[in-house]
Amino acid sequence: MEVIPLSGIYKPRIGDIVIGYVVDIGLTGWVIDIKSPYPAYLPVQEATLKPIDLTTVDLKSLLGIGDIVLARIIDFNLTKDYPVTLTLKEARLGRIEGGTLVEIDASKVARVIGRRGSMVGIFTEELGCDVTVGQNGRVWIRCRDPRDESFVARVIKLIERESHTSGLTDRVRSIVTQYKANKAGTKG
Repeated sequence: MEVIPLSGIYKPRIGDIVIGYVVDIGLTGWVIDIKSPYPAYLPVQEATLKPIDLTTVDLKSLLGIGDIVLARIIDFNLTKDYPVTLTLKEARLGRIEGGTLVEIDASKVARVIGRRGSMVGIFTEELGCDVTVGQNGRVWIRCRDPRDESFVARVIKLIERESHTSGLTDRVRSIVTQYKANKAGTKG
């Protein structure tokens, strides 16, 4: 029997992809809120592939307070002031622009992704949406038709609420199919 927690805090792990908000700018990097009890730090050398001269570059010109980033955890060490260290130096990582951001309980991340990506795959296949689920419970939605983003956000919140029920993937597929049919009907 599999036990699915109904709620829980996000516990960072090396390798996790997370979505965070820049909350402070230091001398050598940024403090990032990753929805965890442990503060995260993005050092300047992990923010860009190009070398940066800290004596001439204002870090605010790269990332400002309130900016949102998609990052990977590369270190987790409780003896440091900032136990979590992040990087943006990989494909698909970096500042997030556009789209819709949804917050869910971190314990529901696996259910929102679905077995082998089946749940997020529905949004990609049926609506052409790119849904990126951070392990910390933040979900970034980008759709070809921006009106689809609020629909997908509502469905993701439904998945979060109904995560303990069986047959959820089929129900979500049915909801998305109905939405598409209604949308096509209003165009005609």
